[in-house]
Amino acid sequence: MPKLVLYLLIFTTYLMAATAHAQSSQESDIMTEIQKCHEIQEDRTRLSCYDAFATTFQSNVKGGNIIVIDKADIENKMQENFGMENREDDKLREALNLQTDDAEKPSDKELSVVITEARRLNNRKYRFYLENGQVWDQTDSAYVYLPKNKENFVIIKKASLGSFQLRVNDKGRSIRVKRIK
Repeated sequence: MPKLVLYLLIFTTYLMAATAHAQSSQESDIMTEIQKCHEIQEDRTRLSCYDAFATTFQSNVKGGNIIVIDKADIENKMQENFGMENREDDKLREALNLQTDDAEKPSDKELSVVITEARRLNNRKYRFYLENGQVWDQTDSAYVYLPKNKENFVIIKKASLGSFQLRVNDKGRSIRVKRIK
């Protein structure tokens, strides 16, 4: 039995390494083709090389072999997912070969947005409806001061153990919250 586990472990490691190599190989193939076209001296030949590359590239995009992602779209998606359990950001970073430390920006660690509505629930805790469509519930029993007749905003920050803290108008004490929508 231990030999079987060892063989499975070695096979799994081999598959992971082969997949990583294939992905980096595909990236280098694309860059190699662009570099080859760039090095051609004669104008018409260089243009036909780029045209051939563009045709191949477009067919790969249409076929789903290559996915083109805009960096702004990634940042917007990460902002949308802020506070959600089972976030897909780690999968996205992994797919794009981004290091967690390099990819984390203030937008990954905190969110600042206007409150459209704050409702006091039966348990004397608040539910915050935000301008971006997110809904957050207070999880602790701390007092929350919400000035009336003023546009209030919240800053929500990542806290320890996957929790989040919310501060109204960047004043007073932070409260613990959980995103529900």
